[in-house]
Amino acid sequence: MGKKKITITVDPDTVDRASRLVGGASTSGLIDRALRELIRVETVRRDIVAYRAQPPDEIEALIGATPVDHHDLTDDTDWDALYGGDDQP
Repeated sequence: MGKKKITITVDPDTVDRASRLVGGASTSGLIDRALRELIRVETVRRDIVAYRAQPPDEIEALIGATPVDHHDLTDDTDWDALYGGDDQP
């Protein structure tokens, strides 16, 4: 992933507080993390808005209410090794 150097102005108290919360990350790391979190939160917010605009019909609601047995998911499969992890939002 490429990086882009930019100049920003931030409140130093906010940077210090955020750095303490996440364990002393660099300012660049904090900004990068904050932007990834903003993208994640905004994506979820937009998904919720879209869902509310078109709620599930009766059949979809019944499918969603169907109990699911997850016992078959408790195996030793290393899914990350099989499919690769993607830590990006």
